[in-house]
Amino acid sequence: MAILQEEIEQFVLGYLPADIETEALATVNFVDSGLLDSFGILSMVMDVESRFSIKLSPEKLLDPKVKTVEGLVLLVMSEVESNE
Repeated sequence: MAILQEEIEQFVLGYLPADIETEALATVNFVDSGLLDSFGILSMVMDVESRFSIKLSPEKLLDPKVKTVEGLVLLVMSEVESNE
């Protein structure tokens, strides 16, 4: 499971500016902070869904916790595990 978490995290981080501090990933809101615009978010979500063979519902994506890398990673892991 740690390997999956790291793989998802690295995949998501590929969409964010490289200068983000690793310690801030759990709390930095990549939506409200403007790190990703609406097209960037849509692209990332579509690519995550495709890469990990999951479908993320709009309701789950609206959860404020999912606006952080850590929150998104946990959601993706949960969806992957429920599809196994």
